[in-house]
This record gives sequence, structure tokens and C-alpha cells, in this order.
Amino acid sequence: MSYATDRLEFISRIYNETTDGDWTQYVARRYAIEMIVRATQTHHRYCEAYCNVEGFDPARIDQIERRIIKRATQIGAGVVFSRDPRGATVKLTVPSGYTDDGGREGICVPTRY
Repeated sequence: MSYATDRLEFISRIYNETTDGDWTQYVARRYAIEMIVRATQTHHRYCEAYCNVEGFDPARIDQIERRIIKRATQIGAGVVFSRDPRGATVKLTVPSGYTDDGGREGICVPTRY
């Protein structure tokens, strides 16, 4: 599938998993989910640089992780981080326990590779 399709499916899945049918906060929740996707793109790029570039400051990764945690808390999801850029570096955990990574940790946030 394409990145655009993966992104839209992810946004829809997370929204439905964290909403409980309350549409009053639709715009705020949708914005928070889209910002998680955007920040994950940066997180993945930073993790790749951390592995490949001598002297890359891991504090930059910590900063983006704090930003993702803040947004995930707003929508009621948990976050699992991995700094290995060969796979998903950010996964969200939802109250229902749904996963798309083989039943291990959570829902993988899509990125462009």
C-alpha cells in the first residue's frame, strides 16, 4: 500500500479506538493524531541519524519523544518507542488492546522510508 493509504487507515483506526463515540472533540483529536504521525516521521529520521551519524545528540530524540507522549496522552493512548530504524520506531497502545505488529506491542505509526 501507499503511505497515504496507510496514514489514513492509521488515523481512522486510532480515532475509532480512542473515541468512545464522542464526536464533540473531533477536530482536536484528529489534529493530535496527525501531529503524532508527523512527529513520528521526525523520530524515525532522528533514530536513523543516531545509528549512522557520529556524534548525533540523542537529546533530540528525547525531545521528540516527549512531544509524541504529550499528544498521545491527549487522545488516551499509550506509546512504545524503539530506536531501531529498521522497523516502526513509534507504536501506540489503545485501550482495546488491538495490535497490528503481530500481537506484540501496539499499532505501528506509518512513516515514509
